[in-house]
Amino acid sequence: MIRQTVFQYSKLPQHLKPITKEQKDSELIELRFSVNKTDDFQSISSFKTIKEIINGKRSELFKEATRIDKITKKMDQIDNGINTIQDNHNQLIKGCKKQQKMSWIKFK
Repeated sequence: MIRQTVFQYSKLPQHLKPITKEQKDSELIELRFSVNKTDDFQSISSFKTIKEIINGKRSELFKEATRIDKITKKMDQIDNGINTIQDNHNQLIKGCKKQQKMSWIKFK
């Protein structure tokens, strides 16, 4: 004979209950811990520690992104400077070629 066990939803432990839509939609990422009733304070402090770590990593990533953005802007300025120098160089070459043609005309 197969024995079936039926659980009432309200009597299920919290970590076995399905996640609600509100929990899915929340912005915070919660790590679920199965802890005893006596460890509630420990789980709260663990959650705070995890939240601080996540916020710390987020601020580190923001700082790194800001640094990369500044470097990218400097590189763009350097590229613009190089393009300007190349344009000026090409104009000088064109001017020299015109000058050479004109000097050949004068000497003939």
